[in-house]
Amino acid sequence: MKYFTLIILLIITTRVFSQELIIDDSIVLKKGIYRNFQEFKFNSPSLPLNYEVIPRQFKLFKIDHTTYHINITKEDSKKLGNIFGFCDGIKVYFREEFYMKDLRPKLTSRTEFEEFKFLGLYSSFECIIATDNTYVNHSIDEFVQAININDEKIIIVKQKQLKNILISSPDLLNEYSQLSRKERVKNETIINFLNRYSVRQKKSKGIFRGKTINLTESNLFIKHQLTDTTIDFYHKRILDKFSNNPYFSHVKLKEEFHKNGQRKSSGIIIKHNFCGESPYPYRIGKWVEFDEDGIIIKEISYDICQNRIKK
Repeated sequence: MKYFTLIILLIITTRVFSQELIIDDSIVLKKGIYRNFQEFKFNSPSLPLNYEVIPRQFKLFKIDHTTYHINITKEDSKKLGNIFGFCDGIKVYFREEFYMKDLRPKLTSRTEFEEFKFLGLYSSFECIIATDNTYVNHSIDEFVQAININDEKIIIVKQKQLKNILISSPDLLNEYSQLSRKERVKNETIINFLNRYSVRQKKSKGIFRGKTINLTESNLFIKHQLTDTTIDFYHKRILDKFSNNPYFSHVKLKEEFHKNGQRKSSGIIIKHNFCGESPYPYRIGKWVEFDEDGIIIKEISYDICQNRIKK
């Protein structure tokens, strides 16, 4: 029975850690619709793409741009709801409005999708953005945006942002810096360097191949376990889990001390955007207060969104 259990665990572990990412070199893109980022990341669309993909070319001021639409009925759009994007089996398309939440327009046949120019650590696409040059004048330009395959964050990549990304590859940074300003600002140049940097990250294992844990899983994990024999063991278990997941940042143990050096309070703070539009630092799990002799005098437990848990 022990050997059977071990084999089952081995099979499950192998499946979890052998999942193909959409950025893998040997990947065969699967045609279909992505409901969310995870389906995109793991090349696993959960809905069939039974709609015609229609390109729409237009010129805005001096900018030539192409967006893509799916020829969908009102009835089908209601069934689909919000979707991350889709793949036609050859190319991958992304709905930038996916992350707008409260401001997000409903999915229609006019909904715009952008084509990913490159799939990698920083999967990039071009989009048109209005910028404020002054309080009176506005300008329209086409910028490179990229979504980080590790933590799902989207950034506009200009010279400054690209240089920050390339810091860990000094030779690429130096090569980019040596280019003329005219060349540095070109979208094709920025995409080229993002591409080359991403390739290096794959080779150096700089890609997070795991899945994020959702709210329910997070709340279950931060509950006190029988193995948490001391508050320090409990905090270490939580820190080890969340520190290795890029969906959480600024994972730290916050402690205060009495004048005699004894701990006064202790608890964990992590930053994430599971509970709101933007990343925010939350108190999570068990927080404790000590008297001047180091004896626990008060315990407060929070869920992953810092809601107090009643005993």
